[in-house]
Amino acid sequence: MKAIAFDFDGVFTDDRVWVSQTGEESVACSRSDGMGIGLLRQAGVQMIIISKEPNPVVSARARKLALEVIQGCDDKLPEFSRWLKRIGVSVEHSAF
Repeated sequence: MKAIAFDFDGVFTDDRVWVSQTGEESVACSRSDGMGIGLLRQAGVQMIIISKEPNPVVSARARKLALEVIQGCDDKLPEFSRWLKRIGVSVEHSAF
C-alpha cells in the first residue's frame, strides 16, 4: 500500500454531529487517529482526506494531522484519480 484516501465523516469521527442553537456544528475526533496516521506515515504511505462537505473542522483536523485535504467534492473518484496521478501511485497500490 502506497497511498490511502479517507473520507472525514465516519472515518475521523463517530459520525455524530452536535448542533448549537446558532446552527454551529461540532464533531468528536479521536486522538488515537494521530498515532495511526503517524505509523502509516513512517511506513511511507501517502495520505489525503477527500470530503464532500466543506467544513472548517475538516481543515483544522487535517492541519493537526498534517494531511492534505480536498473538500467540496460531490464526486470523489475523479479527485482521487487526479491525486494518485499527481503523486505517481497506481490504483493497484492505493485504497479509498
